[in-house]
Amino acid sequence: MLKYLITPLFLLCAVFSASSQDYDAADTTFWEFGLIASPDYNIPMLSGSHDGISADEISGGAQSRIGYSFGVNFTRQVSKRLYIQSGLTYQNKSYRTRSLQDTVLDLYDQYLASYEYYRIVRYHSISIPVILRVRMFNAGKTSFNFGIGAAPEFLLNRNTIDVFSDHKERDAGNAERFYDVKALVNLNIHIPMSDHWTFSLEPYASYSILGLNDKTWNGIKRNYLTAGLGLQFSYSITDQALYDYYYLHIYKKPPRSTF
Repeated sequence: MLKYLITPLFLLCAVFSASSQDYDAADTTFWEFGLIASPDYNIPMLSGSHDGISADEISGGAQSRIGYSFGVNFTRQVSKRLYIQSGLTYQNKSYRTRSLQDTVLDLYDQYLASYEYYRIVRYHSISIPVILRVRMFNAGKTSFNFGIGAAPEFLLNRNTIDVFSDHKERDAGNAERFYDVKALVNLNIHIPMSDHWTFSLEPYASYSILGLNDKTWNGIKRNYLTAGLGLQFSYSITDQALYDYYYLHIYKKPPRSTF
């Protein structure tokens, strides 16, 4: 069964391998697979209105919060300075509201009590970034790369926590829009640690183009501007080694030919 699951990936690698070219200054016959994690800071940018209250008035009470993301990716060098990167990323981003008030009435709509609280709203999402990376220059063995791209983002869930003075109330509900598209830019600082392992620092910024409809204030849309610092460990493998591993460990037959 594993053989049939891996075969499409192997064929995809072979297609890229056939279209790549060799250069004296850089080996373009390898793949790089990485794990990345990042703390990030999310700034909600509001538009629209709620019951006659403008987005500018509401945004004054929405406080940005630190979130995080992590994921897996792969990179293919397609020319001397050009790379294509994609993968799968999970992100948790949130904001905190200003002080809100909840009024309790009896069966005859008579006032009983009021409670003050603030709300924390968290969004959980999965995105598939596609980034075009250009190697700008080298400093010894360290390379500096600039990337630009986009990522479709799919919302998994939206959680709210209402924080009162003596307790918390949790609720889970989905936002009205379940998808978004993010524009991405990053700077990748690529530091080799051995023949195969690499550590990378990746400061980045993203902007949600479509935005998410807000359920706390109906009529308000939130577009997030996010900045973060990615920490990545990656492993590179040549086409020949990938080819041999597939035949010896998955297909379980000796390689019939070499590149």
